[in-house]
Amino acid sequence: MDSLDSSIIIAGQKLFILQGDRSHSLQWEKYGFRLECPQGAVTKDTEVAVTALAGGNFKVPNSTVLVSAVYAISVSKGLLKPLVIELQHCVDLRKTSQTGCLKFVRAPLKSPNAYQFSIVEGGSFSVGNRYGSIERDEFCALGIGHVGNGDTPNGGGNGSENDTQTQGTNNDCEEETNGDTPNDSSNGARENSSGGGATPPTSTTPPHDSINDDPSQLVREVESHTTDEPTMQQSDHVLSDSDETTATVSIEQCPARNDDESSTDHSTTHSASRDTLYSGMMYYDKKEAGHWKAMYSVVRDLEVLKTYFESKQGSGIEYDNVVDSFKFIEPNGTLKLTLHTVQEVGWTVNPDRKPMKLLQSRVDLFPLNPSYATCSVSVYAEIGVAKKPLHCPIELTGIDPDITICINRSPPPSLSMRDSTISSSSTASISQTRRETEEGTFRSDIAHRVMTECTSLVKDCGIDIHFLVDKLLEHKIVNAREKRRIIAQESDDERMDELLHIILSSIRMNGKVFGIFLDILREEDTLRTIALADELIQKYNNS
Repeated sequence: MDSLDSSIIIAGQKLFILQGDRSHSLQWEKYGFRLECPQGAVTKDTEVAVTALAGGNFKVPNSTVLVSAVYAISVSKGLLKPLVIELQHCVDLRKTSQTGCLKFVRAPLKSPNAYQFSIVEGGSFSVGNRYGSIERDEFCALGIGHVGNGDTPNGGGNGSENDTQTQGTNNDCEEETNGDTPNDSSNGARENSSGGGATPPTSTTPPHDSINDDPSQLVREVESHTTDEPTMQQSDHVLSDSDETTATVSIEQCPARNDDESSTDHSTTHSASRDTLYSGMMYYDKKEAGHWKAMYSVVRDLEVLKTYFESKQGSGIEYDNVVDSFKFIEPNGTLKLTLHTVQEVGWTVNPDRKPMKLLQSRVDLFPLNPSYATCSVSVYAEIGVAKKPLHCPIELTGIDPDITICINRSPPPSLSMRDSTISSSSTASISQTRRETEEGTFRSDIAHRVMTECTSLVKDCGIDIHFLVDKLLEHKIVNAREKRRIIAQESDDERMDELLHIILSSIRMNGKVFGIFLDILREEDTLRTIALADELIQKYNNS
């Protein structure tokens, strides 16, 4: 299939509309993409279609590792000036000499050389900056690669000691003939997939498909293409096909080592491996009352991959409040997870697999093989026995810095507590009030007024912030992203202010949220929270 073939895993799509009478500065941070359009660079209503690709049948030059997402870019009209494209990469640039190892790479979107990348001269990378920038006036598939020293065409591999590596404007006219995709025969002898050693070129004849051949059609194709599970399965199948002359890899895959690989390939991959940043995320899947799956997943530190990862999780997934950032200590390193002994009575925590470890080389296969990036633990709470919240530490070693994460769970309410709550007079009053309304719930206007008048009492009731957030998430009053934003606040006062804003706005839209909040206060089961619930319902009944 031409552009965006079936091996591609799509993370997201965006259509930008540009006007020529003004400059544009556009950010698609969720997918690691930025675009700068100077005034006069385009004509009216020029469309720029961008598709962020999380994986696919990508072939890169020898000694090169992709360290960014791949972006399929098309423009509906010819440009009058180049656009500045900025892409996020996952390399920790701490020394100026490292900037010379990063290069932009490009590939045609159509057969016969679709997604066969070659190195682009030009672009800018700087210490401490996770984005690289380049000027382009012709578009195709674009990414960033980590290239071995001395293995860059035309004297590349710049290791200068300037704070920023900057080269001239990239115009595809210098690389192409009559607007066609570039003749990659000069790179063909050293081109391979990231999944193995060097392979002979499949063709030395320049392809004849224009990069922007019928761009309006490409824009429509980009907008209509969707990701589905068979796409991931097909990519996974191709990856394991050892009979192919050119292997298929995820864009995030480190090169596999073969005994006949050159020392340059080893050093390149080791260097990229040591400098690559990763993100670790803890999240929970509730199976039933008192049973959860606690999972820790690791992907390369690219917003594209984190967004794609979250999009593939079920609606009931609950995320922790922190995303860890780290590097592996050793090339092709191993992240070891050491579970501490559970101290809390009534709780059991069992690893689903031993030893608990994640291999860097397998983590880099995400998203073609998502299971390689995750360790899971089964968590059980004995109802009626587990009284206190669980805080079970897990030490993460083999990474820099070492990290200790915690499995945090609240015990399910005991049967006696449920019976007591159901039989309490105030709960009966809540049920009676619900029955007396037209929709079987609280009137939103009255409930909102009561909550607004009692915000100071809610702040002073002493309810555990994490417990409250978890319960609101369970009832879909907040989502996982809102939870992370709330917990990221610097103080409990700020967290409570954010929570109250969400609760009040939710009650205004739906009165039943008021009843849910009352139930949460009672489930917290302290004298203060129970008294607050009684006072709120009394004020509601008297209104």
